[in-house]
Amino acid sequence: MTFFIRLHSWLCLLLVVSLSVIATPVDTNAARLRRGLPPKAPLRRYNATSTRHAQSKRSPAANILYIQAEPVLTGKRDLSERAGTPHDTLSYVGMNSNAWLFLTTDPTQAVSFHVLNGAGTEQDMQMYSGGSNLGYIDAKTWNNAGVNNLNADTLLSLYFATGSQVSIASSYGSGQQSATWTIPSDVPSTVGFTYHNQDGTITVNAPFYVFDTTFSGVNQLGSTLDPPSLNNPKTQVTLTWLNSLP
Repeated sequence: MTFFIRLHSWLCLLLVVSLSVIATPVDTNAARLRRGLPPKAPLRRYNATSTRHAQSKRSPAANILYIQAEPVLTGKRDLSERAGTPHDTLSYVGMNSNAWLFLTTDPTQAVSFHVLNGAGTEQDMQMYSGGSNLGYIDAKTWNNAGVNNLNADTLLSLYFATGSQVSIASSYGSGQQSATWTIPSDVPSTVGFTYHNQDGTITVNAPFYVFDTTFSGVNQLGSTLDPPSLNNPKTQVTLTWLNSLP
């Protein structure tokens, strides 16, 4: 008998607790505001220093550029043997088997140039072809008279090829310089570069040329302020950054 009395008491107590839970209203922020109370604190506060997995992002198209070359035709020149070549036709920058930059009229042979640090002068760039990183693009000595000063009277001429990264501080007078490129904030834009001379000065935006070599083939990309220091035939070209190829 005592057992049934206790069981009845427990059941009654459980019923009272259940009814009180059901009857208790949900304490929402709206209800608290109606009663003049402040809203409840969130269960998890925003923490600006907490570590979260960042969503993957693709590089914007402006970070991948191409170079188009247009010949600067001055005076009367017989280009009959160079007809349809970068000496008289729009072309694009590619890379030959010797890892030199050269000009090609076939846009499918063009390589892409990847911006590493945004717009500015004296920047490094890397060259890609078919999704493969070919390395940094360096300005290298082609001819000189023993001094790497890019002036009109020093016989210095340059070619461009893949190479390694060279800091600005180590570039002055070096026969291999990577931190040379001027990256524009808007495209299309003229390609420029800065050469770090051996005497501690800089030369900005020396003209580009397409020229032939017996060592690395035809239609190589070079630069000089002393055109006779480049092999013939040679033609000055204007280079332009592009977002895409035709």
